[in-house]
Amino acid sequence: QTQAPIQFGLMVLEHDLFDEFESVVLILNEFEEDIIVFPVDTYHVYAIRAIIEKRNGSSHKAKSFAEKAMEAARRSSSGFQYHASLGLVRDLETNLHRKLQAVISNN
Repeated sequence: QTQAPIQFGLMVLEHDLFDEFESVVLILNEFEEDIIVFPVDTYHVYAIRAIIEKRNGSSHKAKSFAEKAMEAARRSSSGFQYHASLGLVRDLETNLHRKLQAVISNN
């Protein structure tokens, strides 16, 4: 299983490649079910979606996606019985998280 759609979305946001936003959304739409395994995956997918929606002027959608990302970040268990700590969101001191917080605070 590949995380390429998430990595692509993160790269597009990191480098402000606005022309690729539509491609990111299309790719996430196509592969979302396959790439969300752990809370960190959920966090990344919804953070990417939130930031793109905010930049596209859809504040309501952006906030909804941001809340889902933050919910995933708060999870303390992966849901896997023998690997409960695998795939949790560990680092919230990132540019992505700061952008996500800006979406929630509506800045």
